[in-house]
Amino acid sequence: MYVLDQNALSDIFRQRPEVLLRFHEHQDECCVTAIGLAEAYKGLHSPPRGTTPRQGMESFYENIARDMEVLPFDLAAARMYGACAAALPPGRTIEKMDMAIAATVLSRRERHTLVTNNVRHFEELAADMGLTTEDWRA
Repeated sequence: MYVLDQNALSDIFRQRPEVLLRFHEHQDECCVTAIGLAEAYKGLHSPPRGTTPRQGMESFYENIARDMEVLPFDLAAARMYGACAAALPPGRTIEKMDMAIAATVLSRRERHTLVTNNVRHFEELAADMGLTTEDWRA
């Protein structure tokens, strides 16, 4: 399964060709996290940045939430969050939302791959906890 991070969803909405191609190849294998959707909805309610078109974004996210599996931040994810935080080297931090997304992905019984264009944000967890990431822009 591929877990689409908020930035991957945004790339799909903006119809970024290389991301759209991969999405169409794996659409039936894709899901999202509740935390990633929370980030998306936060963006909808924040002041606009740059030239990002917002018209249609809310219905796009609603369709994603309706049509894809949404992985919850549940007890297993909470336990994994603690393990991930403890595994980080002293002085190294990861944004709380990114840590919650990674914990959600890692807590699933079956193997999931996090699709994000912020692979760098997750490097420590990839090395220490076995988180698998892919950047569909690459």
